[in-house]
Amino acid sequence: MKSVFTEISFRFLLLSAFLSLPATSHAQMFSADSDKSKAQNLQPPSRGLYFGPSFTEFTSSSGSGDLSFDGQLATIGFSSSGLTVEGNFGNSSWNPQEVSLFHVGAELGGGIRLLRSGSFALVAPAGISSDYLRASKDGSERDFQQSSFRVAGGLGFSIFTDRLRIQVAAKPSIGFSYSQGSLFGGNVRGVEADVLLGSVRVHSRFSLSTFYSYERLSYDIDGVIYDYELDSHRAGLMVLF
Repeated sequence: MKSVFTEISFRFLLLSAFLSLPATSHAQMFSADSDKSKAQNLQPPSRGLYFGPSFTEFTSSSGSGDLSFDGQLATIGFSSSGLTVEGNFGNSSWNPQEVSLFHVGAELGGGIRLLRSGSFALVAPAGISSDYLRASKDGSERDFQQSSFRVAGGLGFSIFTDRLRIQVAAKPSIGFSYSQGSLFGGNVRGVEADVLLGSVRVHSRFSLSTFYSYERLSYDIDGVIYDYELDSHRAGLMVLF
């Protein structure tokens, strides 16, 4: 399935090559120039609602779990300067399997500008996040329910011109995970990569953009029953305002 996702993602990015999208850390990426009007032209809207499909795999690391999921979820989220809130959900009525998956989270973050040369900027994105993941199955004796707290930091770049806006970033993360009724359950490691492209104005106050993101989370919980890995490929549209 991953090879199919890779091909879909590659075609998606080619079709959106003439678009551009802002990220939540744009406010930290660019400082004010002496020419304020030029800086304002390069500063895209910092708030937006985004939505699209998420092609998701949820598999047991040890092979002993019975909550594996391989299907499509719906993604909806809100992004503002420094804050992102997102939800991913799907159930057996959408997929030819009995497992339902629900994943919701929030991230506070920004970026430190390391280098700027003309329209090019090199940045170091960072953030803290908390999320909740639940996988359930009719007739199963146990559900997977884990809340996690992670810190992340990475590297990225952006290119802003009057006609082209591109941002690429990658962030590994590490943190702890806990289940209901306990303080600590184990640790969780992750990596996230985002490609944000384009901005097409459709109204005086609104613009449309495209995005693609990949996320991988690895849960290492006490024992092996709840050791799972989550892989998600997301692509869709964002309404900026």
